[in-house]
Amino acid sequence: MKIERNIPPPEYTQDNRVKYPFRELKVGDSFFVDGKEKGHRARAAARQMTVRTNITLITRSENGGVRIWRIK
Repeated sequence: MKIERNIPPPEYTQDNRVKYPFRELKVGDSFFVDGKEKGHRARAAARQMTVRTNITLITRSENGGVRIWRIK
């Protein structure tokens, strides 16, 4: 392997990592994630968003998936 020096890493932006539109939700808005496995991952992501920001989200199982609401 060739070692290379002085190559800067790509710039980090939060938008590159966000899979779900949590920050775009206004209070009372919601979105649906279809599928049990995808819903499980969306729940975990919603929980992390609630812990790390002032955005409060709730999740409920619905029609084989998960609906996520912003409540605060």
